[in-house]
Amino acid sequence: MIQKNDVVKVIKGLNTDMPPISQPEGSYRFALNAVEETTSGDAQRLTTEQGDSIIANLPKGFNLVGHIYTSNDRIVLFSKLNDISEIGILYTLEDRYETVVNDKDSINKLLLGDNVYGIYRLRRGCEDTIYFVDGLSVRYFNFGKENNFKKSGLWDSELFKLQRTFSSSPEFEDIEIIDGGNIYPGSYSILIQYLDEDLNPTEWITASDTIIIYRDRNNKPFEDIRGDVSYGDEDNKTPTNKSIQVTLSNLDRNFPYYRIGIIESHSGTGNVTRVSTSEQIPTDIEVYTYSGETTNIISYEETQVFDNIIESAEHIEMVDNMLLLSNTQGKKVNYCELQKYASRIKTDCVTKEIVLNDIESHSNQKRGTLHIEDVGYQPGEIYSFGIVYVFEDGTKSPVFHIPGKNHSTKNTAFIQGAIPMSTDNQLASSYYVENDTCDDNPFWGTDSEGDILSRTTKVRHHRFPTRSEAKIGFVKTITDETEGSSVRTLNFTFRSTHKKSNLGDGGPAEIKIGYYIGGVRKEVTRYVDEFLLAVNTFFTIEVDNIINKTIDSERPDGTVTKFDFTVTEIGEDGADDVILNKWIKGQSLFLTEGASESFIDKEYKANILGVAFSNIDLPNDDIVGYYIVRQKRDEFNKTILDTGLMLPTLKETYYSAFGLLRPSTGNGTANGDRNLESRIQSYLKRNETSTNLDFSRIRGDIFGLIHPQFLFNKVEYPTATIKHEGYWSADNRKFYMNHELTEDVMAGTSYDSSRNKKREKDSDGFTLHTLTRYSSTDTYKSATNFTVKPKDIFYLDTLYGKTVKDSANESTEIYNLSADNRVGIIQNETKLDPSQVFKDNSYPYVTIERQLLNPYSDFRVTPYYMDSKRMHKFGDTPKLFSGDSYISPMTFTSSMYYNSKIRKRKVKKSWLKFVLGIVLVAAAVVVTVLTATAGSISLVAASAALGAAGASVSLGMSMLANGFKQAQANRVYNDLYDKGLKDCVNDRITSEVFDNHNPDDDELQWVSDSLGNLWFESQINMNWRLGIGNMSTDFLNAPSKYSESFMADYTVNKLTTFDKDNTEGKLYQGFANPEVYIINPDYTRRNWTKNYFMLGIEYDCCSECQEEFPHRVVYSQQSFQEELTDNFRKFLPNNYRDLNGESGEITNMFRLGNNLYIHTEHAMWLIPRNYQERVTDQIVSFLGTGEFFSVPPQKLRESTQGISAGLTKNQKNSALVTPYGYFFVSDKEKVIYQFDGEKGPIPISNNGMKAEIKYLINDGDYVTGYDPTLDRMLFTKLGDNGWTLSYSLPYKSWRSYHTYIPDRYLTARDKFLSWDSNKSPIWLHNSKGYCNFRGANQEHIIEYVSLDSALITKQWNHIRLDTEAYTLDGEFLFDTFDKALLYNNIQCSGVLNLAVTEDSEDYFFDRISNSNDGDIILDRVDDSWYFNDFYNMKSSTTPVIWKDPHHNIYTKELVMEDVREPNWFDTAPIEGKYCIVRLTKSKDKSFKLSTNFNISNEQPKF
Repeated sequence: MIQKNDVVKVIKGLNTDMPPISQPEGSYRFALNAVEETTSGDAQRLTTEQGDSIIANLPKGFNLVGHIYTSNDRIVLFSKLNDISEIGILYTLEDRYETVVNDKDSINKLLLGDNVYGIYRLRRGCEDTIYFVDGLSVRYFNFGKENNFKKSGLWDSELFKLQRTFSSSPEFEDIEIIDGGNIYPGSYSILIQYLDEDLNPTEWITASDTIIIYRDRNNKPFEDIRGDVSYGDEDNKTPTNKSIQVTLSNLDRNFPYYRIGIIESHSGTGNVTRVSTSEQIPTDIEVYTYSGETTNIISYEETQVFDNIIESAEHIEMVDNMLLLSNTQGKKVNYCELQKYASRIKTDCVTKEIVLNDIESHSNQKRGTLHIEDVGYQPGEIYSFGIVYVFEDGTKSPVFHIPGKNHSTKNTAFIQGAIPMSTDNQLASSYYVENDTCDDNPFWGTDSEGDILSRTTKVRHHRFPTRSEAKIGFVKTITDETEGSSVRTLNFTFRSTHKKSNLGDGGPAEIKIGYYIGGVRKEVTRYVDEFLLAVNTFFTIEVDNIINKTIDSERPDGTVTKFDFTVTEIGEDGADDVILNKWIKGQSLFLTEGASESFIDKEYKANILGVAFSNIDLPNDDIVGYYIVRQKRDEFNKTILDTGLMLPTLKETYYSAFGLLRPSTGNGTANGDRNLESRIQSYLKRNETSTNLDFSRIRGDIFGLIHPQFLFNKVEYPTATIKHEGYWSADNRKFYMNHELTEDVMAGTSYDSSRNKKREKDSDGFTLHTLTRYSSTDTYKSATNFTVKPKDIFYLDTLYGKTVKDSANESTEIYNLSADNRVGIIQNETKLDPSQVFKDNSYPYVTIERQLLNPYSDFRVTPYYMDSKRMHKFGDTPKLFSGDSYISPMTFTSSMYYNSKIRKRKVKKSWLKFVLGIVLVAAAVVVTVLTATAGSISLVAASAALGAAGASVSLGMSMLANGFKQAQANRVYNDLYDKGLKDCVNDRITSEVFDNHNPDDDELQWVSDSLGNLWFESQINMNWRLGIGNMSTDFLNAPSKYSESFMADYTVNKLTTFDKDNTEGKLYQGFANPEVYIINPDYTRRNWTKNYFMLGIEYDCCSECQEEFPHRVVYSQQSFQEELTDNFRKFLPNNYRDLNGESGEITNMFRLGNNLYIHTEHAMWLIPRNYQERVTDQIVSFLGTGEFFSVPPQKLRESTQGISAGLTKNQKNSALVTPYGYFFVSDKEKVIYQFDGEKGPIPISNNGMKAEIKYLINDGDYVTGYDPTLDRMLFTKLGDNGWTLSYSLPYKSWRSYHTYIPDRYLTARDKFLSWDSNKSPIWLHNSKGYCNFRGANQEHIIEYVSLDSALITKQWNHIRLDTEAYTLDGEFLFDTFDKALLYNNIQCSGVLNLAVTEDSEDYFFDRISNSNDGDIILDRVDDSWYFNDFYNMKSSTTPVIWKDPHHNIYTKELVMEDVREPNWFDTAPIEGKYCIVRLTKSKDKSFKLSTNFNISNEQPKF
C-alpha cells in the first residue's frame, strides 16, 4: 500500500462558503478562541487567544452606555443606574477608574440615554473637553472646569447643555444720552447677549430701537436743535461730546457675564457702519456707558441670527474644526395649535398726548431717545401684526398672525377708554389658506368673536382710524397768555474793538451766550456776519424770549450779571477758527419788556396713536410670555403715503404759476410820506392785520402740493388720491411783512454823465430790494370742506413748467416760480371754489392716499420685526406706541425773482428818455460749479462737505436741491417774464412795493413768502432736519420764532454772499439759495436687527416628525485653538444640509482621513470638499481645501435591489472607524462591510464566510471592536444565540469565533478592553492566561479539512499534530489538544479523548491492552504528536446528523442515535474523498497552544 502524508497549515482563515471537498488550501472550517498571532509574535500559525483580566470596575449596578477615547490612554466612560448618571475616566495605564460626575445629588439630573456617542477635543492646549449626544440632548463637559457645571455645589444638567438657554430675557430699564464721550452723529442700537463661564455667547437676545445722536445739546432752544451728519473716513470725522448710558434689568444671573453690542450707523448712508462690542460685564452690574470706544468688531450678520437650538441629535463628529450633529430634533412643540390662540386676540386704538416742542418731555419727537420711548402709528393706515411666544428656556416661537377687527364689532372698543379700530381692513382677494391639520380642528381657529377663519374667509389686518374718525384732532397750540404773564426779550450787547486787519479769512462769527435759570445753565448760539465785528460800535443781538421766568443774577433794571460768552470767527476753506473775545468790550446781557407776539412761547401738543392688545390667553405652561411683532410698512404696503399741504397757484392770461404763498388783496396805497422807504414800510404795517388772500386770482383746478416724502426723499405719487383732513390757519394777527434795501450788491449803474444830471450820479452799484412776508400757521382746524379728485399729480423743478388742460379743457402752462423749491402740482378734475379751499386765509392739510386691494398679502412669507420693547406677561394688556409716523414742524419759504428795475433818472434837456440798464442781472452772474462728480454724491454727503466749506458753494447746493438750471433761468426771466409770466408773482402788495414808485437806485427785486409752524404727520421726522453750515440760509428752524428784521435778513442772505469790499458787505449771487431738505439717512434706521417669520404654508401640522430632521446635518462655527470662546457651541440657523430623504434617516456620521461620510438606512454619502482649482499652462493646482457642504453630497452606492450598504438605526454600535477603514454590520443585507474611503463599501463577509454570516445575522443588536494589539476586528451579536467572530486586518480573512460576548468594546492606543452588561468589571484583553475569559477557562478549537486530492477515495491511518505548548511565563509544556473528532459526509469517529503519555514502564502495555478508559493515546515523536485509534462509529451510511450548528456555534453536537459504542476490534477505518478534523483543547486546561501544521497519514482505497 502506498501511504502519503497530507500536510495542512491552517493560516489562511475561515472558509465555510466552499464545500469540504473543495476546501481552499490553508483555510479551515472553524476555530474558537484562536488568533493568528499573539502579543509575542506567533505569526503564521493559530494560537490560543490570551485571556483577559479586570482593569477596573464601574460602580456596582451601573451599566456602561458610551465612551470617548481622549488622550494619554484615557477613556471617558458614561454609565447609569436607573435615573443616576455618571461620567468617569478610565486610566488604562494605571488600571483604575475615577468618577468625575455622579448626579445622585443634583439640581437637575443628566438622565443619560442608552447609547452615548461623543468626541474629544483639547481646547486652548490644556482643556480636556468632550461633546456628546445620546438621542435625548446635546451636551459637553470641560474636565478642567467642573465648577462651571454646578450650581450651589450641585451638578446641574442645564449647565451641561451644549447650547445654553436662558430663563429671563434682559430688558432695558432706561437708556439715556449723557454728556461726555466721543460718539459720532448717527443712530445706535444696543444689543445684549449672555456669556457663560468660558465666554461662550448666547444669541443677541435683546435689541433696542435706535438712539439718535446729534451735536446740539438739549439746553439750546428747541427750534435751534438740529440733526447732524458724520461723513467721510473715521480719521476726518468729528465726534460729539455725548455718550449712551444703558440701565438693564431682568438679567439672568445663571450666566456670570453679559456683553453689550452697539450697532453703529454714522456714515450718512443709512447703512450699518460697524458693530462693536464691549468686553464681558458681570451680570450683577446693571449700568453700562458707551462713549465711543471700540473694543471688538463683529459683523452685522452675527447680530441678526438666532441660536439654532438643537434639542437632541443622534450622531456627532468633528471635521475642519467644526462640530457636526446629524439626525437632529428641534424644540418639540405643537406650533400649529398656537395660531388658534393668536386668532382670538383683540386690538384697539389708544392715544397718548405728547408735547411737541419740549425736548425734555418724554416721547418728544426730537429726542434722541424717541424710538425707545413712543412713536405713533399713522392714522388711517393699515398694519400687519403678529405675536411671538416665549418659552421658559428663552426660545421664541415663529410668528402667529393676529387677525384684524371683526366687522361685526364696528364702532366697538374692547377695552375701556379705547377707540375702535377701523373695519376697513379686509383684503380683496387674499384668504386664510389652511395648513394641513389632519383633523377637524382648523389651523386658524376662530377670531375674537368666535367666527371661524377658513379658506373662504378674507384676510384682515389692522387699520387705524383717521384723526377725524377718532375725533382727536391734530396739533393743539397752547399760548401762555394768561393774565399777568411776563414776556421779555433777552439781549446781548457788545462792542468790537478790532479792525479789518485783525480778521481771519472773513468767515462768519458764532456767538455763544450762556446764562442760568434756577441754577441750570442754558446756552444759546447766534450767528452774525463777522464783517460787522470790525466796526467799532455797539450792536445788540436778540438771544431769547423769557416768559414768566426770572434769570439768575437779574438786577431790577433788567441787567444780568451772571453770564458767559464766546465769540468765534468760523474758519472757512479749512482755515482754523479764531476766538475774538479779546476784541470784545462793553458786553452786557439785559432784558427788555414786551417781546413781539411771534416770540411768545407756545406749547404744541398732539395725541399720537397706539395699539392695545387684549384677550391674550396662555396656550400652555411651557410659555412664559410673548412679544408683539409687526411687518415693515414700506412703499409696497402703504395706503397712507404721506400728509401734505395744498398751496395756491395764480392764473394770468396765458400762464399759471406756483410761487406766492399768500397772494394778497392789499389795502390802500403806499402814499403820504415823502421818504419812499418810510412810505412803503407804513403801507406794509397797515396791511399786516387786514390783508387777505386774493381769491379772484387763485386757480380752483390747479394747486401746489408740498409733502415731506417729496421734499426730503424725492418720492413722487403721481396716481395718489388726495383727502382733505383739516386746515392750517394763517391768522392775520400772526402775519407780518418787511422790505429791505441792501445797497451796493452788484457793480453797475444806469447813470450816464453824458445824459443824466449830476445829482443823479450813482457810484455804489445796484441795490437789492426784498419784500419778506411771514405767516404763522399755529392753529389747526379739523374740517373736510371739499373733495379733491386729481386728474394728475406731477412735480416741477424750480423754474420749470408743463402744459396741461385745465378743468375747462383749455391749455395752460403751469410753472414753478419758487427759486428755492421743487413743488408738486395737483391738477383737479373739476374746478373748486378757492374761497372754500383756502377758507379764512387757511391752507388745506391733506392725506395722500392710494387704494391697495391686498396690502401685506405676503404676510406669511415676509419678515416681522419687534414692536414690543420688552416681553409681556399673560394677563397684561400691552399698549404699544412703536409706530413709524412722526409729528414734526416745518417753515416753508418760497422766494421769487420779481424784476430788475432801473431808476428813472433826470436827464439833460437834450434827452427825453431814461436809459434802461441791465434787464436781468442773474443770468450774467450765475456760474455752474457742479462737476459730474459733485452731481453724483448724495445730498447728505454734500451737506457734510458744505458744513465745512461754508456758504461759498451754496450754488452747488441750489442746483442739487431744487433742480436750478442756468439756461432755464435765462429763458424764464428774459423771455417768459416779458410775455406775462411775471404777473404770476404780482399781487396788490408787490405792486405797491415794487411797481408804483421810482426807486432811489437801480434795483434787483425779490419777494419771499414764508408759512411758519406747519406740522405734518409722516414717516419723515423733520425734527432731525440737517443744515449745511453755520451761516447758510438752509432753512428756517421750526416752530418759528423769528422777528421781522431776522426774516428780512434771511431773505437778503439767501440772495447774497459775503463780500467785505462792498458797502454793506453783500454780493448779489443771481439766484436764491435753496431750502435744504435733508435728514441724515442714519436717523431713519430702526430696530430691524432680528427677522421673525410665520410658519410656512408648506408646514405640515399632520406630520409625525415635526421639528424632527432625520436627514439633516448641522455644523457649528469653525473653531480655532487660540479662541477664548468655544465655537463648537455656536450653530447658525442656515448652517445645515439636508440629504435626500429617499435613502432613509441618517444612522451614522464618520470621518475617514479628511473626508466626511454620512451613513443612512439605505445608502452611504460622501460630503465632498469644494476644492478650488487654478489652471496655469495646463497644470492644475489646488488652492486650499475649500469647505464642506458647498457642493451637493454624493451617494457612494445606489441599487434598485436594495443592496446599498445601508445601516439600520439600531446597528450604530456595529459601525466603527479604525486605521483600516470603516466597518459595519448591515443586518438588512446580512453582510459585514469594510469601507476604506477609496472604493465603495466592500462586503468582507464574502471572504469565505458569506453564507454562514448571512445565516448568523438576524434580529438582534451588534457591536464591533478593534483590537490594536492583534490588528483584528471583532463582531459580536448580543442577546440570545449571541456570538463573536474575529477578522484579521493584515490578512483580510476571518479567523475565529470567541466565547466572550461583551456589550461594549473599548480601544485605547495599545489596549483592547470590553464590558459585559449588568456587570461592573472592565476587562483588558490579551493580558492574562490563555483561553481564560471573565475568570473562567474556555475551549480552544480548530477544525480543518484533510484533502490531498478530491478525485481519490482515501483511508486515514493516523494524524500528526505539530503543536507547541507553553505556560504564560514561557515554560515549555508537554501537552497539546485533548479531544478530536473526525468526520466526513457519512462517517464520524465520535468524540475522541486524547491522552498525552510520557515514556514509562507501562507504555507498551497501555498500547496493547487499551486500558486508558477509552482515551486515545497520543505519541510524542520528536516535536510532533501522533494518534491513530480512530474509526467510523456510525452504524449506517446516512449523512452525519448534527444539532443546529447555530444553536451553539461553538460546539458541534452529534445526534447520538446513529453512533454506536466504541469497540476497537469491530471497527472500520475513516475513508472517503476528504476528512474533517476537529481538535479541541478543553476548558480544564489553560496554556498557550500554537498549531504550526497538521499531517494526515492516508492511503488510497482500491
